[in-house]
This record gives sequence, structure tokens and C-alpha cells, in this order.
Amino acid sequence: MSYGNSTFGIKDDELYKNWNSEFIKFLNEEGFKNWERKGYYCGNILFVNMNSKRYAFCVPGIKITDYIANKYITIKEFKKIYKILKKEGE
Repeated sequence: MSYGNSTFGIKDDELYKNWNSEFIKFLNEEGFKNWERKGYYCGNILFVNMNSKRYAFCVPGIKITDYIANKYITIKEFKKIYKILKKEGE
């Protein structure tokens, strides 16, 4: 999950919809994959790694990864950053 220094911590109430979240659907459509480790906890915090194109919900009490600047961003902020980074890669 923590491949390189490219993981965003995303905190947004939309994520309470868990696997039915529109954001999860967006990530899947963009080629991101669930981290798929044993057990998971769904809440309003998600980690998204831009290098490995993996995402994982936060698990209380377990540090899954470091995230950029140790600051959470919203889904809206992530999408803006993602659009910029995606354009740079084209």
C-alpha cells in the first residue's frame, strides 16, 4: 500500500457509504484496485496510493501507511489533484 511517498489520506462523509460510495466507483473506473488485505473497516477515511493505484479504508488502531503531509484531504480536493497529475502523465 505504501509504495513510494504518494499516498493521500482522504476523509469525507461520502465514504460512509463504504463500497457503495461514488468515489470508490470512480477509483475503480480509473484503474485503482482495493488493497485486498484480510479484514477491513469501512468509515470515512480512505488511503489512495498514486504509484501502486491501490486504495484501502482506515483500520482503527492499525497504521496502514503514511500519507502526504499527515493531512487529510476531501474527495473534491483529491479529484482536482488527480486531474492535474493525470494530465501531466499524458
